[in-house]
Amino acid sequence: MNAKAQSDIQLEFSDKATKNGFEILHIKNSSNLILRRKKDGLELQCLLKSRWWAERDLLGRNIWIIFPDGVKPRKRNWYVVPHDLIVQHGKIKHRHTLSWKRGLYHKPQLSEDLVVAYVAYQMDFLANLRREFVDLLHLQNAKNWE
Repeated sequence: MNAKAQSDIQLEFSDKATKNGFEILHIKNSSNLILRRKKDGLELQCLLKSRWWAERDLLGRNIWIIFPDGVKPRKRNWYVVPHDLIVQHGKIKHRHTLSWKRGLYHKPQLSEDLVVAYVAYQMDFLANLRREFVDLLHLQNAKNWE
């Protein structure tokens, strides 16, 4: 992704996060960020991506992936999903692919089954979810890549 496209994604996400009561804390010299919900201080360590993303090196690190679905900026849903849950879903359909076997898989749009599976992870929904339920959403961890 070129610098302008990355900047556009960051701007769009920042606008969506702010409208949903979150603030973004950037970590210096890193693509990681902390997403903090203002009303209760809930903090999630995140990576902002332009698409659904699974990476072997991120497994078990308590990281959430932030990504949009769809191609129409400002009209698409934004998701905040535990990376290890993405790995669980990815293993079902993609573990036979060369990309998965190499340790990195991503795709630009969610399948219909993932749209349904990730309803609770839409930023609009997550903004209003009680803290203890957010903790439960993160308990679904993948144990391994394969």
